[in-house]
Amino acid sequence: MGIKIQRIGSEQADICVELGFKAFQHDLLNRSVLPDPMTPEQEKEYLDWRKSRARKRLEVYGHHLTLSVESTGEVLGYAGWNGPAAKSVGPPPMEGRPTWVNIEPFDELLSAIEASRKELGYADRTDYWYLQSLAVHPDHWGKGVAGKLLQYSLQELVDRDGVEALLESTPAARRTYTRWGFQEVKQLPLMNGQYISTVMVRPAQQKTNEAMANEEP
Repeated sequence: MGIKIQRIGSEQADICVELGFKAFQHDLLNRSVLPDPMTPEQEKEYLDWRKSRARKRLEVYGHHLTLSVESTGEVLGYAGWNGPAAKSVGPPPMEGRPTWVNIEPFDELLSAIEASRKELGYADRTDYWYLQSLAVHPDHWGKGVAGKLLQYSLQELVDRDGVEALLESTPAARRTYTRWGFQEVKQLPLMNGQYISTVMVRPAQQKTNEAMANEEP
């Protein structure tokens, strides 16, 4: 199966939102935000809101990559990164949020992330890459999609700058990130300890030869 990895713009945000919804539908933190069961009308309203937020975020900053099948164009996964040059604009606005969405778990996560960055010394720094989100369609779990996205991202984005990479991992993804050189630096207990998000850092690697060759003398 031939695959391709490419950067996308805000016009393709909808694909990533729908894929991410499927990928995280059984994640405890994500489940706690939504009613159970969820009606088709609620699902559409929720996805429309998330798509609007994603488009606005991509219009401002970010490097989003998709991995797709060359012959059909089917998107199997995506990775969303913020680079050293990105300007932090904070979380996307909440206007349009369905009234039945329980936003408290995500507010708790954002507060924990902000506190951890201050504690670890990242709050006032911009010299690192941040993995905002990585998702693989459930039909393609276990097929190396996440690894291919990480390999490409680290080689073509992070290591070209020779800087650290930072992320907060779900419980399910922690081992995958460890295999790609990320180290656990802090645990963020959420939902009264029912859910553990893990801050992970990949140490800076030497800049690639191509990146150094392109630098101005």
